[in-house]
Amino acid sequence: MNESTNHLDYGCNFHWPTSSFVFTSKRETVRDLVMYSTPPWHITNRKLSRLPLFWSTVIYACRLLHSELRLKTHEHVQWPVEAIALNFGKWETGGSYSTHNIDCHAHAHLLLTREFILECNETFFRPLQGRQNAPPDYLHQNAEVLERERLLSYELRFHQQTVNELKTQVNDLQTNVNKIMSMLEQLVLQK
Repeated sequence: MNESTNHLDYGCNFHWPTSSFVFTSKRETVRDLVMYSTPPWHITNRKLSRLPLFWSTVIYACRLLHSELRLKTHEHVQWPVEAIALNFGKWETGGSYSTHNIDCHAHAHLLLTREFILECNETFFRPLQGRQNAPPDYLHQNAEVLERERLLSYELRFHQQTVNELKTQVNDLQTNVNKIMSMLEQLVLQK
C-alpha cells in the first residue's frame, strides 16, 4: 500500500502482512461472536470500520458460518448473522463507566441467529453451544442512556426553571395586589 492510497494514517500500528483478527464468544451466554484486532494493532472502531481488510474478514466469516451450517443441515438455511455491531465513543470499551478507558481496542460484534445457535453442539461450533440469550440491543441501550442523561436532566432543569419563574411571578403579583389594596384603603379613608 503506497503513501497516496493510505489516506488513513495508521503509522506503525498497522502492518498489512501481520494485522489480523481473533474471534471469541463473550463471557455471557448471548448469541454474540466478537471479532478483535490482534495486538499490537491498536486502533479505534471508527478507523476499523473504514478498513477494507475488516469488511473482507467480516464477509468471509459470515459466509463461512453460512456454508458450514448448510453443510451440517444439508438444506437451504437462513443467514446466521443478524447484524454486525460496532460501538463508538464511550461505548467502545467494555468498561465504559471508567473515564480512564481509551478507545483503541477495536472490535465488532457478530450477532448470531437463534437458529444457528440451536445447531451448535459438541462437533459444530462447540464454544457457541448453549448461548440462547439475545444479544444486547445496543440501539435501545444508547437511547436509554440519552434519555436518562440528557433529556430527563434537561426536563428537570426546565421544570425547575419554570417553577422558579412562576414563584417569582406569583410573588410579584402578590406584591402588586398588596400595593393596590393599600392604595384603595387610602382612597376610602380620604373620602
